[in-house]
Amino acid sequence: MITYSPSCKNDELTYIGSPESLGGKTLSETEIKLYARSDFGGGNLPLTAGLFETTKGRFSFTYPFSELATLVDGELEITDESGNSVTYKGGDGRSWFIAKGETVVWHVKSDTARKSFLSAITDI
Repeated sequence: MITYSPSCKNDELTYIGSPESLGGKTLSETEIKLYARSDFGGGNLPLTAGLFETTKGRFSFTYPFSELATLVDGELEITDESGNSVTYKGGDGRSWFIAKGETVVWHVKSDTARKSFLSAITDI
């Protein structure tokens, strides 16, 4: 069993680049750094579970997978293509689902935001 909590530190995650490294687009003037860890699956496997962290700023991202996620630490506002926004705070107990192909804007309001996730690259 793996427990995801705010006490996990950056040294457990691997630097994976900027939003552009994943096909996204930085919308703020600050440099955004992304980190991740896969605890199950990964690569071209159908399912992946793990942790993802980003530094403060705004970026857009079109999801190449479907994902269920929960913010573990930080504060994050997600805005969908229709303009609907939801703000999440680490520990608030709320999760979100984003379907493959959807584009959203992430606005990380805290210095970092860390989520746990389960993603699927296959269509059902």
